[in-house]
Amino acid sequence: MPAGVRHSEGNPGTAEIQAVVELRPALNTKEWHEALAGLVADGKTTPRGAPKNPLQLGATFWHFRHESRITSPPIAVQNLMLPPLWALAKAFGVRPYYGRWDSRI
Repeated sequence: MPAGVRHSEGNPGTAEIQAVVELRPALNTKEWHEALAGLVADGKTTPRGAPKNPLQLGATFWHFRHESRITSPPIAVQNLMLPPLWALAKAFGVRPYYGRWDSRI
């Protein structure tokens, strides 16, 4: 998939799936996926996978904006909404990524 093309990935079923994905350049994509999986495992997301805590949303989604963007709201709205949430998250000690989510541990 070329860079900048809107797309989504997911598992619509209940069975576990496996996939091989190659990203170039990978940047911090491993940590991005670990952050999302960690939030889900910690029970801190909505049924659609978004962080329940707006500060966590701001911290994680702004920190990893170079790895991935959600398709809604539009990026222009994200660019207005996420930086203040990220700043508040920093002030309250909410981090975008936690070491306990690291798959190497």
